Amino acid sequence: MKKSNFLRYHFIFQVIIDLIIVGVFFFVFLYFQYGSTGSYMSIEGLLRAHYKAFFIFEISWFLIAGNVKLYDISRFTKPYQFVQKLTTQLTMYAVILILVSGVKSFFLFSYKFSLLFLVVLLVVLFCCRIVYIFIANRYRIHGTNGRNVIFVDNNHNTNDLISIIKSKNQLGLNICGRFLADMQPDTGQKIYSFDLEDCKKFVVQNDIDIIFISMSGKISNEAIENLITWANGHNRTLNFIPSVFYDDFASMKMDYYGIFPVLVYNSFPLDNRFNRYVKRIFDLIFSLLMCVFVLWWLVPIIAIAIKLDSKGDVFYMQPRIGFKGRKFKCLKFRSMCQSSDNDIKSTEKDDKRITRVGKFLRRTSLDEFPQFFNVLLGNMSVVGPRPHMKVEDDYYKKTIRKYYLRHHVPPGITGMAQANGLRGAVNCEEEMARRIAADTFYVRNWSLVLDIYIIFKTFFRLLKKDEKAY
Repeated sequence: MKKSNFLRYHFIFQVIIDLIIVGVFFFVFLYFQYGSTGSYMSIEGLLRAHYKAFFIFEISWFLIAGNVKLYDISRFTKPYQFVQKLTTQLTMYAVILILVSGVKSFFLFSYKFSLLFLVVLLVVLFCCRIVYIFIANRYRIHGTNGRNVIFVDNNHNTNDLISIIKSKNQLGLNICGRFLADMQPDTGQKIYSFDLEDCKKFVVQNDIDIIFISMSGKISNEAIENLITWANGHNRTLNFIPSVFYDDFASMKMDYYGIFPVLVYNSFPLDNRFNRYVKRIFDLIFSLLMCVFVLWWLVPIIAIAIKLDSKGDVFYMQPRIGFKGRKFKCLKFRSMCQSSDNDIKSTEKDDKRITRVGKFLRRTSLDEFPQFFNVLLGNMSVVGPRPHMKVEDDYYKKTIRKYYLRHHVPPGITGMAQANGLRGAVNCEEEMARRIAADTFYVRNWSLVLDIYIIFKTFFRLLKKDEKAY
């Protein structure tokens, strides 16, 4: 795999492009601002009159970008993460823009032109970054700007990570080998028996950039520590694969008593009261819009279909476990024949309890739409971990570590797991563990931008046929 210098200087490249865009649009909007009052001025005249403001805006952009880490975009960066950074960048930049416009002795931007300037910047810079990411991904897909990697040792999650890397060529990670304990070498499959010195030689000879070390494997701690020390001394990147999805250290941060390091539990974004208010306001607005534009006509149509198809109520209220482990009644369109075991028995594939209309409702997720009323009542959110039945909750919190983290946020109509195709009946504990991993990621990384990203991703996934929807 070729290594290119094209993306090595991406930080400088992005900074220059953004500063040019900000500067060009500054003068374009300033020109039209003056033109709207009938007093046109040449670009040279505008520069002479407003060069100080221009430099303030350029320097402010650069300093704010450094603070929000706008240009820290790697091959692992997700689209919503960049949108979140760009939104924060422009919000802080708006403060500078309004302040400078307000105290400037010469005529600068009006509030109308300031808002338009910021909106155009958001759209243009987002499009530029999408193009940049697309070009970078194409480079990697074609074998350029790649990174050579090896895997040392093995645990329950190692093969899953290897499958992800192989399926995502845009990551540009070339797996050069796996070093395992007590394993017969198979050079065709790039599998080697672990020997510390042989592994070091392999890293040097094959120009390995990243070493993935599986935790809690079969190789001795002494050999692993030796490899870590050597890798650090030879400027190799080390990544560690946890043996379980929910390592305690992931919930902790380093703090210091004097110069003595200690690990303390980290707080989650929604532990902050302001963030909870922001999420609640968004939930209310989104749910009210759904009621006004969709539910007022959709509910009667589905109600008539349910009544014509089978006997029973239109709605079904199932006890679920929600925020902080509290019980609540989860509202759904009835998709099954009424039965005493509906509250304790999970849905199965080809479940005979499901009605004809129910199959359509479940396949399209329309059976979940009444839960927008749950959101208005405050016992659910638009986005969050899907609420489980009490019998499921009691079982999995005993068998899956960090299961309890999903109760740190209100349950949602959709969530990170559902947006990534993890839905439908659970066939094994490992499958549930994957869903909890997605929920845990959401709890630890919540933001309003992430909620919006999940909603859009869920919508586009609903447009596709999902074999797990039953």
